[in-house]
Amino acid sequence: MMCRKLLVLIGFLFVFLVPPLQAGTDWNANSMWIERSGERSFALEVAIPDYEKVSIVELSGQIYQLSYNGPINDRIALLFELPVVNGEADVEYGRYSDSESETMIGNPYIGFDFASRNRNLSTEVGGRLPLASDDDEIASAMGVLGDMERLDAYIPDCYSLGARVKYQTDKGGGPVACRLQAGPVFLFNADDYFEDDNELFLNYGGFVGVQSKNGSIMAGMTGYMIISESDLDFDERTQHYAGVTAGVNVENVQLGLYFKTPLDDEIEKLLDDVIGFYVTWSL
Repeated sequence: MMCRKLLVLIGFLFVFLVPPLQAGTDWNANSMWIERSGERSFALEVAIPDYEKVSIVELSGQIYQLSYNGPINDRIALLFELPVVNGEADVEYGRYSDSESETMIGNPYIGFDFASRNRNLSTEVGGRLPLASDDDEIASAMGVLGDMERLDAYIPDCYSLGARVKYQTDKGGGPVACRLQAGPVFLFNADDYFEDDNELFLNYGGFVGVQSKNGSIMAGMTGYMIISESDLDFDERTQHYAGVTAGVNVENVQLGLYFKTPLDDEIEKLLDDVIGFYVTWSL
């Protein structure tokens, strides 16, 4: 099993390192909370969730996303993302205390972004392969709770396929900025993780703010809706986050941060908020 996963990862890295043919236009990264330039670039995103203590267990750690954004031509871009979770669970019960830590490589993502002629509208299609280990339950739970918009990156033994329609205002069109995204994500078993063999989600989000050539600051909301479970009401099938994101451009480097907090009561019992940092290096 480990050998198969390593071979799959090597295959992903081979595609990841293929040089693009030509620089393209502006593309969003797979994360809704960070912005990327239209040039070939690498990015590192670090999210630090603040989890609530549940009963006798308290989670802590970091979620890392290493990503690549490579225009193939002026209308098509290659996207790659590798998630890594470093998690720790502390247990305290009376005089008893224990701690366990895990580091998990999540399910890598590869996709393609197809831009419209006006370059404000694009369609992204892609998927993830099941590299996440079902032995790393702490890290998997941390990833799902702290990065719900990409929960398919942390669920073991499942493939995912997805598509999104994305809109963003032209950076040269004025100080007002807007980003909108929505699309389905289909998860299906590589083993027996889901009782019904598959699940269908809807992923969506929107941001508005101000922008300039030196950077941007935006506020918005993201959400995930379970489509395939008909016996759930609206509150049970949806999860939402609200927050702010800001970035500054320094030559070929973009530095940024974001803050998001859950809007749903059930998630608020498990998670207070998430602070994220990112750095993008354009080549």
